[in-house]
Amino acid sequence: MTWVYAGILAVLAVIMVSSRRFRKEQPGIPDPKEHPLRRLYPTAAAILYIGDRLKKTNRNAKLNGLLKSLYVKENIEKEKYLYRVKKTASLLAVFAGVLGMGFFVCLANEGIHYVRSLERGERGQGSIDYELEADYRGETDPVHILVDPVTYTESEILELFDSSYDEVKQIVLGDNVSQDHVTEPLHLIPEYNGISIFWEIEDLTAVNYAGNLKAELREGETKTVMLYAVFSMDDVTETFTLPIELAGQTRKEQEKLLDGILEKIEQNNDVYSKEVVLPEEIDGYRIRFHTKRFSEGYLFLLLAAGAVILILLFYDRNLEKQVKKRQEQMMLDFTEIVTKLSLLYDAGLSIHGAFERVVSDYEKKNRGKLSATSLIPGKKKAPSQSEYHFAYREMKLVLEKIRRGSGEAEAYSQFGKRCGLYPYIKLGNLLEQNLNKGTRGMQQLLKKEVEDALEERKRIARKKGEEAGTKLLIPMVMMLAVVIAIVAVPALMSMRF
Repeated sequence: MTWVYAGILAVLAVIMVSSRRFRKEQPGIPDPKEHPLRRLYPTAAAILYIGDRLKKTNRNAKLNGLLKSLYVKENIEKEKYLYRVKKTASLLAVFAGVLGMGFFVCLANEGIHYVRSLERGERGQGSIDYELEADYRGETDPVHILVDPVTYTESEILELFDSSYDEVKQIVLGDNVSQDHVTEPLHLIPEYNGISIFWEIEDLTAVNYAGNLKAELREGETKTVMLYAVFSMDDVTETFTLPIELAGQTRKEQEKLLDGILEKIEQNNDVYSKEVVLPEEIDGYRIRFHTKRFSEGYLFLLLAAGAVILILLFYDRNLEKQVKKRQEQMMLDFTEIVTKLSLLYDAGLSIHGAFERVVSDYEKKNRGKLSATSLIPGKKKAPSQSEYHFAYREMKLVLEKIRRGSGEAEAYSQFGKRCGLYPYIKLGNLLEQNLNKGTRGMQQLLKKEVEDALEERKRIARKKGEEAGTKLLIPMVMMLAVVIAIVAVPALMSMRF
């Protein structure tokens, strides 16, 4: 898998080098400190350019709506493009990082560690099954070598021998239906239920000690082979005879070679030796054993794909989260705005004058706290909610549109639609109707809006309180679990069974 990772990384490197001068429609970066991946922006911009050329339909309607809510201005194309470039650069960085990790891990495991001997287990321990790979005659095949403990000649009681024999016979037969028709390899287990089992085979040319069938019989031909199982425990031994009937089957040459390797390993090693020495050649051919390679290549490819998906979800979810905070903030500000408008209108100001006065008071209160870069949400040093309020910025945008010659009624209507919340939409329509139909009843309508806004603010406050109470349940449950553990653990430890 190393070459796969190297190839993908090489392709990414070529794309980055070839697109490093790409600047088509790329806007300037307002604050480089907030864009640590800005060196990847040319590559990201090139990828977006190609994707936009291939894409025939516009699927960014939702993105446009979210960004238009967060950026209080007429044209948000620059912010939308910068958001997409930043998102694509993050995807490239994460994807390349995960692939780089996979490349180095595969490279570290690429080397082959040849094994000259296998460690046996200590007395009393079970057999160890080693999974190795054998390089033999230009081919590599997996080899399972079952290494018994240093000493496993234990005895057992004769009654236990008799009761265990039938179960041992079923295990030995394995996938074979019965001992009268054996076509599949046998499982000559070295131990069962604390009983050490030694096997003696009448004809090694038919069955070897690994349980593999070596006899090449034609179809319909059978051969009887006697197996002798010597049960041993506590210096008591008993021999059981297991006759099996081999049925004709064909075997591949590679299977014969592997059987020969295992047979030579069994013949050339002493069961009382600390190590099992592996042969260096068989039938004049050199053979080398090495540990089984762990292929984690596909794992990092999956991780890279998963990381890309998580980045996509994170960016979109984070944008939706910011819009939700914006809506909550605007709902809290609505009561203050509509109250001020009502008071100023009662004092004799026109709706336009009241709008200007509310925005002017907001700017005076926050003078020096807001800067040009503060109007971009989601920054590490972004102003707090008390410093940056979307509702007041939307009101200021209304005044700017009126100064540029836009109709006042249309500006108020667009104000409600841009805010996107029912109270603001209702207020915008109310102000628009005031200009179209006259000021009669406007004072009562504004007071009614104030009353509704106060009730809505109370509802929001109750909802916030309920959410806070629900969140407090988590630490309370954790504290309860700790208290139960403190009380229960000493009690359980002091119990006597």
